[in-house]
Amino acid sequence: MSKTVLIVDDSMAMRRMIAFTLESSGFSVIQGSNGVEGLERLNEQPADLIIADVNMPVMDGITFVRHARTLPGFQSIPILMLTTENLKSRVSEAREAGASGWLVKPFRPDRLLEVVGRVLG
Repeated sequence: MSKTVLIVDDSMAMRRMIAFTLESSGFSVIQGSNGVEGLERLNEQPADLIIADVNMPVMDGITFVRHARTLPGFQSIPILMLTTENLKSRVSEAREAGASGWLVKPFRPDRLLEVVGRVLG
């Protein structure tokens, strides 16, 4: 059975690129364009992994992670944060919120698959 990945990013181009990469490798993908939509998707369908942008309108990625971690069954789901930032303070803030890892944009599709494979074990 394929693993399901939720992608939460306000950039449609970024969501499409990530979805294409993951679907080409056999993953199922669900998407949200901000943290609120991401939480709605999680309530509709469980995910095995979440990939969320940090900077989004309506609800940013770190706030989304804090809320996702309170949902039943999502305390230990891997959550990867995507951002153009690589500030130690933001990485620390994301980890404290419950993020499992960090990917800096832009990244290569093979790097994305490598990190996803690692966190899904």
